Amino acid sequence: MTRTLRVRRMGGAAALVLAPLLALLATAVGPLNTGDGFAEMLRVYDAERDAIQAADLLAFAGALLMIPAMLAVARAVRGTAPALALWGACLSVAGWASLIGLIGYDQVMVDVSRDAAVRDQLARSLDSGEAWALPAIFGMFIVGTVVGGVLLGTALVRTRVVPVWAGVAVAAALVVNTVAHVAEVKALSVAAFALLAAGLAALALRALGVTDAQWEAGDLPPVRPAGPAAAVTAGP
Repeated sequence: MTRTLRVRRMGGAAALVLAPLLALLATAVGPLNTGDGFAEMLRVYDAERDAIQAADLLAFAGALLMIPAMLAVARAVRGTAPALALWGACLSVAGWASLIGLIGYDQVMVDVSRDAAVRDQLARSLDSGEAWALPAIFGMFIVGTVVGGVLLGTALVRTRVVPVWAGVAVAAALVVNTVAHVAEVKALSVAAFALLAAGLAALALRALGVTDAQWEAGDLPPVRPAGPAAAVTAGP
C-alpha cells in the first residue's frame, strides 16, 4: 500500500510539471489562430501543416497529463476547500478531455486541406453544416479549463498549500490565454502557459516535500509566510 501511495504522489508531481510544459511547447510551435471562416481555416491548415501536426501531438500529450495534474491540485486542497476542489476538478477534467476531441478534429482538417481543388467546396459545406455538437465540445473546453482553473487556483490561494503567487498564477493563466487568443497575441499565450507551469511546479515541489499519507489525505500544511514573521514563529 505504501508503494502505491508513493507512486500516486510522485506521479501527480510529474504530471504537474510535464502537462503545462507540453501545453506551452504546443502553443509555441503551432499557429495561435487559424483564421475566420472555414475557407481561411483550411488554407492555414494547408500552409502550416507541419507546425500544426507537431503542436497537436504536444497538445494531445499535454491534455492527457492535465487530467491527473488537475486531480492532483484537487487532492492537495480538498482537505480545507472541498467544494472548490470538487467543482474545479470536474470542470477542468471535462475541459481538457474536450481538447482531446478537438485535436482529433484538427487532424481531420489537416488531411482534407491538402486538395486545393476541393477546399472551397468543402468550406461552403462546413459553413452550412449542422454539426451542433462541435461548438458544444469547444465551449466545454473553454468553460471547463478557464473556470475550472480559476476555481482550483482560488482553492490554492485559500488553503495556502503553495505561496499565494502560485495560486494566483494557476487561477489567472487560462484567463490570460483566452485574452491572448481574442487579441491574437501569441507571445501572451506562451506567457500564460509559462505562468501555469510556474504555479503548478510550486505545487509539485510541495508534493515532493510531504509524506505519502499527507498527500493521500489532502492534508498539506500551509506554507510559512516569508519575512520577519516566519523568523519569529520559528524561534531560535
